[in-house]
Amino acid sequence: MLPLSDFLAGDCVAVVSCAVSAFFDLRVRRIPNWLTASTAIAGLCAQLLMSLWISHTSPWPAIGGALAAGAVALLSFFPLSHWGVVGFGDTKLLGAIGICVGWPLVVRLLVCTLLSGGVIALFYGLITGQLRGAFTNLMKRVNLGNARIDEPGHGLHEMPFGLAIALGTLWAIASRYHPALSPLP
Repeated sequence: MLPLSDFLAGDCVAVVSCAVSAFFDLRVRRIPNWLTASTAIAGLCAQLLMSLWISHTSPWPAIGGALAAGAVALLSFFPLSHWGVVGFGDTKLLGAIGICVGWPLVVRLLVCTLLSGGVIALFYGLITGQLRGAFTNLMKRVNLGNARIDEPGHGLHEMPFGLAIALGTLWAIASRYHPALSPLP
């Protein structure tokens, strides 16, 4: 477990951004571009601050690791956005959060977010009565190849994935400080 003095500034930026994004996603089903852009910029600034002020090292490895982590998160979820499974705002937010948490925590972030999303989707589908329709859409998606799930005639079953990103981020960050919480060995 890390001492209190080792709490990372990027983690704080990620938590605040996730709280705001979950609010927007639950209220209006959108994650604003200004939020993802400001999260990415604040995450880079936090990485710079941590490397210069606290670690007293060159900022380039930290900046490079943050940008690589953001790219991994962005590219990992881009196909899901392209196919209409999640929104592009969700993908951009994950890229920005990846910059905040850096490498190698981004891998744990993606796993925690996917697991959180699966659990939330199951409960959301059961509560709203859309679970059967969501599975039908998924099967149509698999059978039709290039068709998007949200195209006309396929039915739209939305779930606020910003909440899954927020819970996955909190889980991944908590596992940084308490390794027993990690879903990965």
